[in-house]
Amino acid sequence: MHITIDELTDAITRGASPRAVLQFVAFGGDVNARLADSGLTLLHLAVEYEHLPMIHALIDAGADIEARAASGWTPLHQAVDFDIDTASQTTGWAAGDFIRTLTFATTKLLIALGADAEARCVDGRTPRDMAAAYSEEVAKKYDEAVAHARKP
Repeated sequence: MHITIDELTDAITRGASPRAVLQFVAFGGDVNARLADSGLTLLHLAVEYEHLPMIHALIDAGADIEARAASGWTPLHQAVDFDIDTASQTTGWAAGDFIRTLTFATTKLLIALGADAEARCVDGRTPRDMAAAYSEEVAKKYDEAVAHARKP
């Protein structure tokens, strides 16, 4: 069954099965295509929705893990931002609760799949710099997540 980029975008935002990526690619779809309305890649969109199976499927299908959004953010920069936002929206900024719920799940997956943790965005920040801008506790949690993701 043929699937369009709009249908794949919808599948990502709905949390649908990553099989949609296989269908998209099977009919000549470009996994590095940019979305017309935002300029994001499909991988950036999957990161935004923290759709881990879709992230994995896109990278397995050849998505560029270092693709840059207009902001210069790689998917890893975006993952750090969204992982922190999700934790803060879940529990608020109360230090103990926030740090407990901050897992950096999307960040860990991208690191495990080969994302460059030293990549710099347009303003020169690395993903760790973004985490450290919140607090030293968040930076420590980021460092732990990266170390965990890099373990063989």
